[in-house]
Amino acid sequence: MRFTDDKLKKFKKNYILQCLLMIFFLFVSMYATGVLGLKSMAFFGASAFIAFALPQKNSSRPKYLIGGYLTGIISGIVLYFLLGLLHSLEPWQMYMAQAVSAGLCFFLMVILEYEHPPAAALAMFLPAESNIFLSCACALVGILLMTAIKELLKKWLIDLV
Repeated sequence: MRFTDDKLKKFKKNYILQCLLMIFFLFVSMYATGVLGLKSMAFFGASAFIAFALPQKNSSRPKYLIGGYLTGIISGIVLYFLLGLLHSLEPWQMYMAQAVSAGLCFFLMVILEYEHPPAAALAMFLPAESNIFLSCACALVGILLMTAIKELLKKWLIDLV
């Protein structure tokens, strides 16, 4: 019974450097989020795993990373403004809006072929965010930077999974 990936011995440096790259990107992202006073954007963690642990896979192509986030942003904004039409908001209405936002994101991702599961978490997060436009801008800048870093380093990165 083995406990580690067969490729670990051969590509130990990649495993360490790609994990450090993910840690660095997430630290900078979370620090910026905190400085701006936004809620945690934990969905970046799942996106960073896809980008930096699976850099050669189809799922980490810019089309999916960026396209998924755009569908999440669109879904979140739509539900945010629909909630704004209600004069008083019960907790169950917020939960329903978050679920519908994720469902709308799911629908858009599959019909547009921009499948990126962490974007559904972004869509769920946005209707509850008080500063939605800053949150959308941070999410978009974050995924663009993540994608650019991954693409610039792609020839040195390997699929770890």
